Amino acid sequence: MNCALNVVQGISFTNLLPVLSDPQLADTLYRPLNANDTDTLEFFIHSDDCELLGWPVTQAVIFEVSRDDTMHWNPSPDFFLRDDGVAPDVELGDGLASSFILVPHSDTNLNNMYYFRYYSVDCASDESTDYLIDSTRIIQTVDENGPFVTVPYSGDLGLSCYK
Repeated sequence: MNCALNVVQGISFTNLLPVLSDPQLADTLYRPLNANDTDTLEFFIHSDDCELLGWPVTQAVIFEVSRDDTMHWNPSPDFFLRDDGVAPDVELGDGLASSFILVPHSDTNLNNMYYFRYYSVDCASDESTDYLIDSTRIIQTVDENGPFVTVPYSGDLGLSCYK
């Protein structure tokens, strides 16, 4: 992304929307076998925003999650990716935003596809970027030979997020 300011008979500033690219999300995750255990699903996306280049950005990219379809999105103020150097983010202001969700054991969400919809909101204009969508399958094995069952959408994602 070209972040240079254009100067013509004074200063002109073009405010471009952030550009999101290259979402990175595991294709499959197995839920823990034990009822009190959780696993962690980390995910990343590139975010180029000239206005915030090199700054510690706590809410660089927003995401929403939908289970088994792309019609029931669950927005939450806790769903965002960071580019602030706080784990799981690797480096402050490097343009690679990151987050994680906790995936607990489940007796009802046994084999579900989760869709992640990413977008960014420009801090100056409050305009939103286009969505990027990625997906992962999260499977709960019942036992070593157990069946996989998909439970119809109930509004409960069976996931939790850090703040």
